[in-house]
Amino acid sequence: MNKLILAAVAALFAFAGAANAGGLYGTVKASMTQTEIGNFEADDVYGGGVGIGYNLMDWVAVEGTWDYLGEDTVSGIDVEGKSYGGWVVVNPTVATVGNIAIKPTARVGFVNTELSGGGLSINDTALAYGAGLALGVTENVDVLAEWTRRTIDQDAFGGADDIDFDTYSLGIKFNF
Repeated sequence: MNKLILAAVAALFAFAGAANAGGLYGTVKASMTQTEIGNFEADDVYGGGVGIGYNLMDWVAVEGTWDYLGEDTVSGIDVEGKSYGGWVVVNPTVATVGNIAIKPTARVGFVNTELSGGGLSINDTALAYGAGLALGVTENVDVLAEWTRRTIDQDAFGGADDIDFDTYSLGIKFNF
């Protein structure tokens, strides 16, 4: 399944290059992730991530990301979370205040989310989504605030409930 996701992301980037409609960009962010399994909520953990994308149009992009979801001790075991995937991102400019472009953002994609540590290794590839706001502070720099939801399905590890990851991030997008 991971190879299928990578092939789909590569195809999107190839299409983006052929379309020649926009430009390449990179993102960097700091994040806080809240993890929930049924009624159990783990401690908030801090991490970050990077991404690279291509604007297909002024308001549509494809993006590949890698996120470090953080590390926490659960029942005496140090557990670490990571995620990578491919996204379609929609972020139209809806208004400009002074010189700042206001861009609500929505994203949907397929991501692989992994938990590991202390002999534990759980990963699952699933649909993920998110929403946020970008502020175009210059022509080449946007400041980002975003929420994303990732899930590991209960069938991936034999649990009774899915594992949901809500990640809140602040970051910067650099348009090249």
